[in-house]
Amino acid sequence: MSDRRNKAMLITTVLVICLSVFCSFLFIAGLADHDCTHDDDCAVCHTIALCINTVRSTSVIAAVLSAAIAAIFLSLAVLLSARTVNNNDTLISLKVELRN
Repeated sequence: MSDRRNKAMLITTVLVICLSVFCSFLFIAGLADHDCTHDDDCAVCHTIALCINTVRSTSVIAAVLSAAIAAIFLSLAVLLSARTVNNNDTLISLKVELRN
């Protein structure tokens, strides 16, 4: 029971982190349109440009990482389902003592 709860907590934590990163990217993309005085020293434009460059550079990394995580979860699901299907318990493996 505890192992199942730990797995559920881990999956929930990963989903919350992914959701927060995705929402941050949407927030940055929404602020990309900035009404500016077109000065070279505009701190808001500089920060927005820095954020946009960060999002563009990490989008490829995030896509590769999410594909890798999906592959890991898929392989874990296959392994766990195969373990439950191929449960070949015998009397010897269960250490049952047979008495006549």
